[in-house]
Amino acid sequence: MMEMEMEVESRKDQIERAAEDFNRAHPKVWDLFVKFTRELHTRGFRNYSAKGVFERIRWETDQADMWGMSEFKINNNYSAYYARWYMSAFPDYKGFYRTRRRISASVRAVDADVLTPEDFFDDAEWS
Repeated sequence: MMEMEMEVESRKDQIERAAEDFNRAHPKVWDLFVKFTRELHTRGFRNYSAKGVFERIRWETDQADMWGMSEFKINNNYSAYYARWYMSAFPDYKGFYRTRRRISASVRAVDADVLTPEDFFDDAEWS
């Protein structure tokens, strides 16, 4: 009997899938990523930080909920994917975002879901 080898998802695949799902659910983030990156080009930057652009997106879009907590969350793990997607969509700007080799491609995916704000303690719980 021939054994079937199951393909095991890598951590890279898992994060990338989550980033793609997030992007589909929040297309405005991509629009702002492109807009703010183009502003950086216009201001003369030859390279910049994708995480810096994520922070600006947070600053420009976030609102506090009734408890004074952030309503809009962007996982920092996605910034590298947005950087790569940008340079792929706009090849003239290849290298604008400095990216690293993805070591997560050789790491087995974890079964844990992406953490949400509900997964963390409030400061009041520690008092």
